[in-house]
Amino acid sequence: MVKMQQISLHIFSSWKIFSSSKRSKSKRPDQIKILSIVKAELPYGEKKSQNKNENILNVNHFLLPYKIVFFDDESFILYSKIIVSLELRDTIIGPNDLIIASTVISNDGILVTNNVREYNYIKN
Repeated sequence: MVKMQQISLHIFSSWKIFSSSKRSKSKRPDQIKILSIVKAELPYGEKKSQNKNENILNVNHFLLPYKIVFFDDESFILYSKIIVSLELRDTIIGPNDLIIASTVISNDGILVTNNVREYNYIKN
């Protein structure tokens, strides 16, 4: 099964990064948001698995209670600011990580991830 806890987005009041195993289990579904880019990546994980049909059902079932958060105009502007800031420090992170970070920050969210190292390069 696809590890889905690492892709959760909690909407709170400030930008912080937490390990998914520590934070997401205590939240109700109405407190968790899923980023549209993360939703788009889920079928890729399904296709690579040995139990494709079961995983497709699991992913669809997993997504049902959550609101999807989109990369919008505010996220787009913040994306540009983040990438310039990173380039000035000769630091690079993946394009999807940039989209995820800018969407979380523009929604005053908390990112719950197993990829803390990449996101720690982003200054807020």
